[in-house]
Amino acid sequence: MEKTTICTICVCPNHCDATFIAEADVRQEWEVDAFGECIQVRDEEVDVDLDDGRRWKCTKCGHSAMEVDCFQARVDEDDLHGTLLVPEAFDGFIYWSDDKTAKVKSCPVGGIITSIPSASINGYTIFLANSAESMSEGKDGVALLDDSIPRLCLFIKGPRVECEDQISMFATA
Repeated sequence: MEKTTICTICVCPNHCDATFIAEADVRQEWEVDAFGECIQVRDEEVDVDLDDGRRWKCTKCGHSAMEVDCFQARVDEDDLHGTLLVPEAFDGFIYWSDDKTAKVKSCPVGGIITSIPSASINGYTIFLANSAESMSEGKDGVALLDDSIPRLCLFIKGPRVECEDQISMFATA
């Protein structure tokens, strides 16, 4: 398991899971004549200065983005590939960056399944345990995902798999 790193992401405080509008200054080096007309682009490399993330605006609700420092944990399960982002200053949400879409999704954390805080991502359950002893690895398909985040161990449980000819708990007679 690789060492978990910290990164800063920008998210909408309303958890819209939308993209942002940001102002960027783009510069190229041009050779110009006395009238300022471009003769040729001298430097094909483009320098971009993107304004501060706190000035970004959510494309859905218009609110300013908030910066969140997060621990990163890579996830590569059967149908779940991306990066789990756990805020350093926990605010009731974890964030998921899916490899397919590159969008960041807000995932509310609650103790719905057990008393251990958990979040659901694409059918998988991520448990945020305060110690490895609070979960038993391997029980009911729950596996240790990451234990390198200070004061937190992440566990993952895949979606429930129905067996052939299994009668659903929700079936009516």
